[in-house]
Amino acid sequence: MLSTAIPYGLDQVVLRQVGQARFAILLALLPVTATIIGLTVLHQVPGIGEIAGIGLVVAGLLLGARGGR
Repeated sequence: MLSTAIPYGLDQVVLRQVGQARFAILLALLPVTATIIGLTVLHQVPGIGEIAGIGLVVAGLLLGARGGR
């Protein structure tokens, strides 16, 4: 139960402090961050799907920052 309650509580604190738009960006970056940590700490090599996913997330964030849809 604590493994769910503590992260949820922390999410709510961060959401209140950074706002909805920035929080959405942070959530979108979670898989990218996990892949980078897996590569650097655990020496897991990402597959083509992970690399393509990272590219799509970054492209989406860049388009969003420019005001694109």
